[in-house]
Amino acid sequence: LKATARGDGGGGAVRVHTARRFDVRVPLPAADAWVRLNGGQVALLRVAHSPTMIERLARGIAAGELDVVDRAALIDDQYALARAGLAPIEPLCTLLATCAATERNATVFDAVASALVGLDNAIRVATGGGGGSDDGGGAS
Repeated sequence: LKATARGDGGGGAVRVHTARRFDVRVPLPAADAWVRLNGGQVALLRVAHSPTMIERLARGIAAGELDVVDRAALIDDQYALARAGLAPIEPLCTLLATCAATERNATVFDAVASALVGLDNAIRVATGGGGGSDDGGGAS
């Protein structure tokens, strides 16, 4: 599992885990510091960053501190976790709003569009609006 943190020159190995779920706690040097677990999306896993960390990562996105792969992966992970009921929707909305205001990359826009289509479908199904699939659509 690779972690990338602001100011660390690209991150380094944290630890390899084989358990289905595990917590990682990383001491940060400042109150506004952030860490992106699974930097570069090298492991086949979803990362549930805390809502506070999502806020910090959103500021990092706005400041241009996260690369394309990590920006897209954050959207994909948060959407998949929210869709599965493993994370609240608000952190995803924070990331979507940040990307809508600052993003210029097509790969990240694709992740944003997939999440928005999935949310639209879920809302249509939940409200009886029809037109959407019952699986939520979008990225997984």
